[in-house]
Amino acid sequence: MKAIKLDGNCKLYMYKAGEAPMYPQDIVGESIPSHIPGNVEIDLMNAGILPNIYQATNVESTRELELCDWWYVKDFEVSELPENSDIFLVFDGVDTYAEYFLNDVKIGESDNMLISHEFSVDGVVKQGKNQLTVHIYSSRKKAENHEINPLMVADWECFENLRCRKPAHAYGWDIFPRVVSAGIWRSVKLEFRPKIRIENVYVSTVFAREDLAGLSFHYELKAPAEKFGKLRVEFAGSCKDRNFRFSYPVSYKAATKFPYVENPLLWWPNGMGEANLYDVKVALYDEANALLDERKLAFGIRHVRLERADFIGENGFRLYVNEQAVMCKGANWVPLDVLHSKDAAKYEECVLNYVENNSNMVRVWGGGVYEDEVFFDLCDRYGIMVWQDMMLACHAYPQDRAFSEVFAKEVTSFIKRVRNHSSIVLYCGSNETDWVYFCTGQDPNDDVLTRKVIPEAIRLNDPYRLYYPSTPMFTREYVKQRGGRFLVDLKEIEASRTELPEEHYWWHRDDYETYSKMKHCFVGEIGYSGCLSLESMKECMDVRALTKENEYSGDAWKCHDYSTDGDVRHATKYYFGELPESLEDFVLSSQISQAEAYKYVVEQTRLQRPYMTGVLLWNMRDGWPAYNSAMIDYYGRKKLSYYYVKQSQQPLVFLMDDGLVGYACNDTLQETKGTYRIYSGTGALLSEGEFSVRGNQNGKIGDFSDLRDEKYLILVLQVGEKVYTNHFINEKRIHSFESYKQFLSVYTAKFGLAFKE
Repeated sequence: MKAIKLDGNCKLYMYKAGEAPMYPQDIVGESIPSHIPGNVEIDLMNAGILPNIYQATNVESTRELELCDWWYVKDFEVSELPENSDIFLVFDGVDTYAEYFLNDVKIGESDNMLISHEFSVDGVVKQGKNQLTVHIYSSRKKAENHEINPLMVADWECFENLRCRKPAHAYGWDIFPRVVSAGIWRSVKLEFRPKIRIENVYVSTVFAREDLAGLSFHYELKAPAEKFGKLRVEFAGSCKDRNFRFSYPVSYKAATKFPYVENPLLWWPNGMGEANLYDVKVALYDEANALLDERKLAFGIRHVRLERADFIGENGFRLYVNEQAVMCKGANWVPLDVLHSKDAAKYEECVLNYVENNSNMVRVWGGGVYEDEVFFDLCDRYGIMVWQDMMLACHAYPQDRAFSEVFAKEVTSFIKRVRNHSSIVLYCGSNETDWVYFCTGQDPNDDVLTRKVIPEAIRLNDPYRLYYPSTPMFTREYVKQRGGRFLVDLKEIEASRTELPEEHYWWHRDDYETYSKMKHCFVGEIGYSGCLSLESMKECMDVRALTKENEYSGDAWKCHDYSTDGDVRHATKYYFGELPESLEDFVLSSQISQAEAYKYVVEQTRLQRPYMTGVLLWNMRDGWPAYNSAMIDYYGRKKLSYYYVKQSQQPLVFLMDDGLVGYACNDTLQETKGTYRIYSGTGALLSEGEFSVRGNQNGKIGDFSDLRDEKYLILVLQVGEKVYTNHFINEKRIHSFESYKQFLSVYTAKFGLAFKE
């Protein structure tokens, strides 16, 4: 298929909502230099019309843009119009309410930022010069026409978002400021598709063993009926020294086949084995064996299943890949920028962050956007399992037929785009919408979106993928036994939630050691604040001295304080008992507090295996410069927590429980033997010996309660030349920042560890 990308420079026209021209030929006034893909805020910043919204309180200046309409004008040339082709204009992402014109002819309209839109332009596009114009309406003005009924509930007071298919965070969240943007935020291309072509391909694993795998292969063609019986589809794949090839005569425009692959190379999550990918080609041939069309994709053969119960208990929430139980380790993924045209540039760096800190799972949070194809390609390649939320978050969304139809189209479009990616192990219906219904006296199981619309779209278009209706999920049996359909006191609600198998553990933000007492089997979110670096502070605000007497204040500080406690100082006071005098020490003490909290929850999860099966921290990287719970700040600077989690998540690691019993935690599939060593915080050798642990299990190393008087312990496992280093602090509140700094100095110098790049 031939395509012409229309990305690049164009013109942008800005009007007050209601005063914009209705047709391209009526556009007047001075244009602003613009770019596709982009956001209007970026263009206005580049033109000097808008200040840098990432600095100080400048983001507040975007509010006046919400009541504007926009016209994009893009001139382009087509050197030739290929014969025997259907021509489409494809917009991968437009924010949000738009109508489209080509050469002054209206070709379509759209009302959803989160999916792509395409329009047939046969007979409209010309050889030579062409002009594309896109009119984007004010989303805020459009929302004035939306019906809001009593069943609809909006967290963060985002009622105008309930029917508007923009990311929930755009209206203000606990990780992002309000930026209700507009723009052509993903690529635009002119596609020339063969008249006879492959329209869709779907490949999935039905079952997988080391000796045999069963696949589902589905194709859809565009071809005239007289060609049936004369065409042939070939399905072939290769991975290292393994190959398969199947050929099917075409008797109709679509078919589903179930081929078997002998001795397949299986796809494994990071740390459990190789993420083997087959280079797959689906080709369409005519009766003369001439190639008419083809599709290429990378596909991993693996089987995934989920054990899930209504209440806490053994096997309450356990994921299996290729029949091996997986200890899920990772973090939530929030959009990489508040202006989404900037997201894609950071994909590879950010997916590698997961790989490098020994994560094996990323949860794409439901308050953002559906990420681009490159993101899923990278997760496929590096063995990062994707827990994929649909874009519903923290609201009780419309339940009427009209919205269900809009949402069904969105979900179907997304599923068809990503369904060949083996890294996606689970679709999740929403983020915390069950919680909203439960707290407002409604049964979440009556939600038509998560219980009917989404599962139906999955069953029709990706039937071999796991589905989990909401995180956390309140099953009908749970609601029946723990509250029913009535409002209860919030304390009673929280008490009842302790019996959910999978949960977001947010209500002990200042007391993270209580995590060891929790009974949940899987934690889909848990966050703890840590200060961004001093260098990053200087990029987003003017920094003045911080002392106990002159604690940070002012609008700029508040604009960038999204700490989980509402005050970034709180966690530091909790851990050390007081705030250091200098700003530099405050930054370090805050990062230590976060790092030890995240380290603790990861290690407590692994120590409680097999009862506990995973924890996903909130979150990996910020999309806005802020004091927040991310391990990497907006500018890409890693906090101390990133490195501590990297050690705690090693596939093989020495962990100590609160009773000073040591364990070798082994997430690889191989039995492992080696030696262990324990050092004091000053680097003195305290104990050494041998250990052995079976594959995919924990193994007890020994009881080290005789080391109770040692505040800091450095833990080392060695297998051949490979060394795995970790540490344990025999106090949950240090109360001595200087003592900790001394330990950190020894830890980094004596053991060659680097906690900063």
